[in-house]
Amino acid sequence: MSGLPDEDAEPEIHKSTEQRLVYMANQIADFFASQGDEPKAVAGTADHIKAYWGASMMRQIFGHIDGAGGEGLKPIALKAILHIREASPGQIRRELARTGQPTARAPGDDAG
Repeated sequence: MSGLPDEDAEPEIHKSTEQRLVYMANQIADFFASQGDEPKAVAGTADHIKAYWGASMMRQIFGHIDGAGGEGLKPIALKAILHIREASPGQIRRELARTGQPTARAPGDDAG
């Protein structure tokens, strides 16, 4: 044990919820990436995030991508989140609207 912090270890305190979501997305992506096939890793990561993250979490990670360019997200995590947003923008917009929170229009969503 070197006493140096493990770069993949979760920080004890996250400065923001966005940082926590980035960490979680990267952990999910790392799991699926360990199976060795990038397209399957992206799909598995996207499926897991869609199944287990709520609308508030999705809204925050989309905001992080829009505002900070997805800083800190590993490539598979970023691709998975972009895939989610691009695959069903109307559905995501409707789910976010149900929360009563203001939502931004997802790219490619021409619905009013």
